Amino acid sequence: MHYGRKPGELKGDWFVADCASIAIGVLATAARCDQPADRQRYMDSVAAYAKLVMDNYVRPSGGITDGLWSQFDGEWWCSTGIFGSLAFLLYAETGNKDYLKVGLDALDWLNRMDFRKAEHIGFKEAAPAVVMYVFEAFSAGMPYLDLKSPLGQASQAHIGEALKWMSVNQGSRVAVCPWDYSSQWGSKLGGLPFHQYVYSRYLPDGAALSAFADRELEYIGRRIFSAGEPKLTQLVCFAMFSYAEKISPGAIYRTSKR
Repeated sequence: MHYGRKPGELKGDWFVADCASIAIGVLATAARCDQPADRQRYMDSVAAYAKLVMDNYVRPSGGITDGLWSQFDGEWWCSTGIFGSLAFLLYAETGNKDYLKVGLDALDWLNRMDFRKAEHIGFKEAAPAVVMYVFEAFSAGMPYLDLKSPLGQASQAHIGEALKWMSVNQGSRVAVCPWDYSSQWGSKLGGLPFHQYVYSRYLPDGAALSAFADRELEYIGRRIFSAGEPKLTQLVCFAMFSYAEKISPGAIYRTSKR
């Protein structure tokens, strides 16, 4: 990551959330490897990281702390959301139900927390980032949620509140957007169409959700290309992620079996 505690160092912060994002990338690489030896090497790396977190930072509540973070040592929305996502993706790849339990427990904790009450980088300060990272876990977990179960119903209600938030905060849908798309937190708006595309396959009014995502991506594209050839920014990266889901639904979360 080039910040915090680096490999071999014994001091400094080390973050579950950030490293879980890297682990998801390594897992995605493993799923696309043609050579069995390469695939196994990457899978072993992700499994070792997941074991480290599950042995040390997953709490009985279902929430997950951010590892060695000097500012806060409790369960945190970002580490719970991103590692919860990784847990579901590992379950999809391996069939190991220990990962499924971690993922479902993470959803339960996030539902009880409520994204609008996020703290330690709070919702008021960083709402687009809170929504993008919290709902990573829900997007990855949708195939494994019984929407008629108590957890499924609570999750659907929680997702519904996030979609309402998007309706009044996405620049394509309001006259004056309250967020700067080029800022640290506002750039995460580029990743929200991804969630809308995923939920459009599971929730009512899927066609409308997909249409909202299309409109938002068009708006983001105009912003990105308005000054000519764009630089590689966070907004560009997150928008590419959303666009990949648009043109190849399910490809982001593919496994080695498909």
